[in-house]
Amino acid sequence: MKKKRQLFQVVGGTLEWKEDSFPNIDCTNALQYSIAKWKFIVEWLRKWKQPLRDGGASTCALCHVYNDGMQDAPCLGCPISELTGSAQCRNTPYRLYAITSVNENLTYLTELVALTELNFLRALQQGQPRE
Repeated sequence: MKKKRQLFQVVGGTLEWKEDSFPNIDCTNALQYSIAKWKFIVEWLRKWKQPLRDGGASTCALCHVYNDGMQDAPCLGCPISELTGSAQCRNTPYRLYAITSVNENLTYLTELVALTELNFLRALQQGQPRE
C-alpha cells in the first residue's frame, strides 16, 4: 500500500505547508485541499492535545485561489463566501477556532471547533445546506 504524502507540518506551534509538497491548487481541487488541512488539524489536536495555530490564509487552499487581496471583492467566487454571504470565513466555525486555538486551556474546545470546521467543509463539498 502506497503511503499518502503528508502536505503539512507543524513548526513552532503553527501549521505550514511542507516545502516539498505544495500542491498545484486550482478551483477544481481547492476545497479538497482545505478539507485535508482541517483533517490534519483535527488529527494533530487529538494526538498532541496542544494548541495549534492553523496558519490562516497562507495554509488555506481556497484562499490561494479566491483571495487575491482585493479590498473591494475579497473571496470573490469562494464557495464558503458564496454560502455564508461573507468574506474571510466570517459566519463559519473558523472564527471560533481562531479564538480558541491560542489558549492552551481551551484545547478540548479547540478540537471540537476544528472538527466542526472539518464537517462544515465536508458538507459544503457534498452540496449540503448549512444548518
